[in-house]
Amino acid sequence: MGGDVAGQKDRIPQLTGWIYALVDPRDHNIFYVGQTRDLDSRKRTHFAGGHSVSGGMIKVIRSNGLLPLVVVLEADVPLRRLSIAEAFWIALLRRRGCALLNVPPQADARQELQQASRSAGFGAPRIAGPGPHDRLDREPCLQEREQRRQQRVRALNLPLNTGKPWTSGEDAALQALVRHGLRAEDIARRFGRSRDAVAARLVRLGLVAEEGRGKPP
Repeated sequence: MGGDVAGQKDRIPQLTGWIYALVDPRDHNIFYVGQTRDLDSRKRTHFAGGHSVSGGMIKVIRSNGLLPLVVVLEADVPLRRLSIAEAFWIALLRRRGCALLNVPPQADARQELQQASRSAGFGAPRIAGPGPHDRLDREPCLQEREQRRQQRVRALNLPLNTGKPWTSGEDAALQALVRHGLRAEDIARRFGRSRDAVAARLVRLGLVAEEGRGKPP
């Protein structure tokens, strides 16, 4: 009888799912957000590549002898809210500057996302994105700032990404590398940053204690 009960439990459908992101290991930027009921199976499908835009990106990454990093953004999401949560994360990351390869949502999906974002208890905070005129005004300023940063880096012979803001994809990749036991020097080389910058970021993310600054994680 116990075996029958166990078999019935195995046949119970999965009632929750995951929202995940694919991170390019070459620049540590998120390039795709997805949803799934079976994360391991979805990983295998992604790693095999495909004919989609994201599949093409994965083939390029694989041609460099690498695989994309898979980062869980949200777990145990009820199936009825899975699409809404996925749309939320796509919108949020795009507002934060991630160049995602996801197809833009249809009008009805956008309306559903807006209604969900206004409802109490939605899983993440609402963030007001800049208007079109704000983006047009900001882009030249951001480009000029980036040009000045690159000039300083070259003039002082500093690591390539010195002074560049950390992205959410870099933070996720940093945590993964620390979990795998990489040394601070190796991590710094991968990120194109100084060892001190990596140590400071580890402290900010809570991965090492304050007194650990300047020491390998």
